[in-house]
Amino acid sequence: MSASTLSPLVAAVLVRQFPSADLTALADLFLSDCGSNLPLVADEALLERIRLAVLRLAGGHSAAVLDHIRAAQIDWRDVLVAAGFGNDLRAHLVWATEVARR
Repeated sequence: MSASTLSPLVAAVLVRQFPSADLTALADLFLSDCGSNLPLVADEALLERIRLAVLRLAGGHSAAVLDHIRAAQIDWRDVLVAAGFGNDLRAHLVWATEVARR
């Protein structure tokens, strides 16, 4: 995975949470606005964690994705904490794996 692609887990959660949405537009939004442009994010694992936090907070509402991406652009740590991924470095994987299996 790189900032220019979505990880398989992020893509799977995106499909599960937004089955009737324009997935291409949402994926493009993540790639353009929630990637290498985030401050102090140089680690691919951290980028996946942030993207999954945005998806969790959006709760399947397309309009909320942009709001949470904007919050991540200001301070992505707030997004991690709000999603419940702030203290446990594996919490995002547990949540996303569960969502992807549904």
